[in-house]
Amino acid sequence: MLLIITLLALSAQSPSVSENFPTVGSEAAIVAQNEFRSWLGSAAKAPLMPLHVEYTVSASLALIDPGGSVEATFEGTMVSEVQSFTKMYHHLEGVALLMGEKQVPVEISLVLDNETFWISLQTQGLHVIPEDGIYLTGNMSKLQEVYQFGLDFHKWSASKSKMQEGDADLLLGVAFTTFMQSLPDEFGALLHPTGALFYGMAPFTCREFSMGEGVVKASMTLDTQPEAFVVEVLAQWYQFWDGFMGSSSQEDRVSKAYRTFGDYLNFTLRFDVETQAPLSLSLDFSVDAETLGLGTKEESMSFSAEVQHLAHSLDTNRARLITAPHPDRKAMEVTPFLEIALSEMRAEKAEMESAADEDF
Repeated sequence: MLLIITLLALSAQSPSVSENFPTVGSEAAIVAQNEFRSWLGSAAKAPLMPLHVEYTVSASLALIDPGGSVEATFEGTMVSEVQSFTKMYHHLEGVALLMGEKQVPVEISLVLDNETFWISLQTQGLHVIPEDGIYLTGNMSKLQEVYQFGLDFHKWSASKSKMQEGDADLLLGVAFTTFMQSLPDEFGALLHPTGALFYGMAPFTCREFSMGEGVVKASMTLDTQPEAFVVEVLAQWYQFWDGFMGSSSQEDRVSKAYRTFGDYLNFTLRFDVETQAPLSLSLDFSVDAETLGLGTKEESMSFSAEVQHLAHSLDTNRARLITAPHPDRKAMEVTPFLEIALSEMRAEKAEMESAADEDF
């Protein structure tokens, strides 16, 4: 589902559409956000398994610039089969149309079978992707070990930050720390459709929440409040920028653009009440660079995405999906890279512990 949230599109819309919903930060919007996070959060902690969902995906993108524009559309399907946090299958397949002329088949797979994971990205005709695509495999337990160490390392860093009264090297930010500490212990929980949307919605806020006739509806927008997740991250980045570059002029410009962007980026999510599985995503917006204070009116960006749940016939042999995406091909083994990453993180923690002991 996270792939769908990033699909860009080509349909104009004014910010007046958002006027139908409570203002971000208002009492009604805060109530809606709390209801949404409480409902979806409970679902994400104990998501339905086994789960099988299928979707149609339609999206389009336009980046307009007098010096050279980019336009693309995508039509395809997405299938998810989840039997456990370590045994699942996700597959996105379709055709992208570039500049209204060039057709590019796209196929993306992610498979976990308890012991091994596979990632496959296959396209034809894109120079940025190797001709035979990208096909990776690795050890599931090692991936989980890297993920778990990363979570533990962050918790340790947050604890040290408090003890050392905000040491600049360890200061992580309240919103970011809260988000990181909310992440599940199982890496696979992030890949369940319900969990993916719960954790993927951290930069957004709900302004209207309703439940009826077996469907939950959440009207979402970009969270631009001072205490918001992304706002805090941007502020920290520009503190770094100001400290090293000696100028904070860029901070005001980008911060204003981000707040304005929040008036345009609105979308709707629907879930099945019984299974808590996503039913649909509808997104549609357009904005020019002049409005954002980052360029001229001739420069614009627009995107839309429509994801709809498909009814499907019962198939008792879905376990056949959970296998290597290309059994006749040799995938690149990435477990050694995971081991290197784990070693580097352990060394960094040891170095920070040593420095902290010396300061004490």
